[in-house]
Amino acid sequence: MKMLKDIVFLIGETRKHLFKVVLFLAAMEVGRIVGNEFFVRLVDIVVETIEISWLLMSGWLGVSLINWWLDAGADYNIIKLLVGVEYLVPMRSLRHLVTLSMRFFSEEGTGKLAKRIEQGADGLARLLESFCWELVSSSLQLVITTVYLTVILWQWGAILVITAVLFIALTFWLDKLKSKLRKRRYDLYELTGHLLFQILQNMAIVKAFAKEDAEVTRYEALRDEIRKLSLREFRYEVYFNVVRGSLISLTLGGIFYVGVVAISGGLLKVGSIIGAMGLATAALFSLFRLTRIFIRFMDNYEAISRVVKFLRETPDILDAPDVLEIESLTGAVEFENVHFSYATEGEEDDKDCLTNINFSVPEGKTVAIVGPSGSGKTTMINLLMRFMDPTQGTVRVGGYDIKELSQASYRKQLSVVLQDTLLFDRTLKENVTQGLDEPEYQGVGDDVWTALSQAHATDFVSALSGGKGLDTMIGEKGVKLSGGQRQRVAIAAALIRKPVVLILDEATSSLDTQSEKAIQDAMKELQRQGATTIFIIAHRLSTIREADIIMVLDEGKLVQMGSHDELLKEESGLYTKMVGVQTV
Repeated sequence: MKMLKDIVFLIGETRKHLFKVVLFLAAMEVGRIVGNEFFVRLVDIVVETIEISWLLMSGWLGVSLINWWLDAGADYNIIKLLVGVEYLVPMRSLRHLVTLSMRFFSEEGTGKLAKRIEQGADGLARLLESFCWELVSSSLQLVITTVYLTVILWQWGAILVITAVLFIALTFWLDKLKSKLRKRRYDLYELTGHLLFQILQNMAIVKAFAKEDAEVTRYEALRDEIRKLSLREFRYEVYFNVVRGSLISLTLGGIFYVGVVAISGGLLKVGSIIGAMGLATAALFSLFRLTRIFIRFMDNYEAISRVVKFLRETPDILDAPDVLEIESLTGAVEFENVHFSYATEGEEDDKDCLTNINFSVPEGKTVAIVGPSGSGKTTMINLLMRFMDPTQGTVRVGGYDIKELSQASYRKQLSVVLQDTLLFDRTLKENVTQGLDEPEYQGVGDDVWTALSQAHATDFVSALSGGKGLDTMIGEKGVKLSGGQRQRVAIAAALIRKPVVLILDEATSSLDTQSEKAIQDAMKELQRQGATTIFIIAHRLSTIREADIIMVLDEGKLVQMGSHDELLKEESGLYTKMVGVQTV
């Protein structure tokens, strides 16, 4: 029942085509029985009179022709169903994935998710193919044939029912034997997909450490385990096929014997037993197909269930029903009694990341956040971006509790540049304008060059090989650019949005001193305009000392706050020690 619910949930609005398929196939099966009845009576008349009844002949051929049209109608709706599913499952998956919180992506491997969506879409398509072209028609054929033969001779119906029960019992036994092997196999599919993604993504490291053979061996070991599991599953199926085939032979023998006894008793004619044997043979092979289809169903459902699982995943961060959509915001930022903790596996108590954080930053100021690794700097920025919500306390921007604002409209007011620069395999212009809405994207050529100039990137863009400038494809993750060039493109992408809050997480770590100085000057220009509040996570003293406010975090607590000169006066303070280490 759960499998049926999951399939209906996943196919969405395409279920109307599935309903039409069932109607067409049901009509075909009724036509097949009616056609068989015409044929049986035609045979009896030919045997008795050596003449052909053209009325029965016409009925038999007419039903056959109608069935071909019904078959065409079923096929047309099956194709519409499969094409719809091929589009729907990846789109539903991606639409849902982008709504999930960052926690989900920190726990799930990218390669695993990509493999899961691919296999889920393929698995559902294969399952529906089997359902439409085999399961529905075979089920209808088995049920209608059993009822029809029972009406003619109840012993025939009883034999078919007993055989069906034995087939079902054998099939469930086989599925039980295969279920653990199947689950492990699909786990390995995801692991191999993730591993392959990691190898290709980190090819420079693989080559730098001469680990080509080691990584291939690691991948090969997983694929070899999949091969062995698949062979073991197939071996079970082969044994069971022999048993099921033997049951079919015995059942047909029983139907023939009962028919002969009925003819000798004057209950049936020869035409009836000929028709019954033909129908029973088709029905039994349909039963054989049904049991094989069920095993394929369970195999494909393993892939489908993994997609359904994350489609039912709910985001950690949800907009309130009465959320506000904003078009503009000021850059004043306030943290009031902010705490953040999270549960850790195997621990009863939650782990505290931030404790009682209080500060208020006026619009247009530059704030540097410093502290040892693990002190809570990134957590504070994640709260400001609303990638997570505080366990306790309030984060306000522009006077609003950010929980009152829709996530989309709020984040349009922000820009962020990460230490690990993330760029798309698109043109340089598309990467710079990726944060703009589609209408804003049109005619932004001058703005692109302005943002690139502020990011000190115009020289290298003009000198890009091929002479395509902004239309240059920069490769996956910007691989065709140097580390410093990638960071400048990312900074330009942040600046073109004209954000009210700009977050720089080690954003100049890959730049030379001259480029860093030029970008710092651009930040000062933003400050002079008074429109942008800047938060910087950095370790370089040259980046930190120019900030209006420096916040020092230690073990999740805000232990110092002030300007560079003010904090240096606290000789025993953590900031003074950090500066001393850099100047040694």
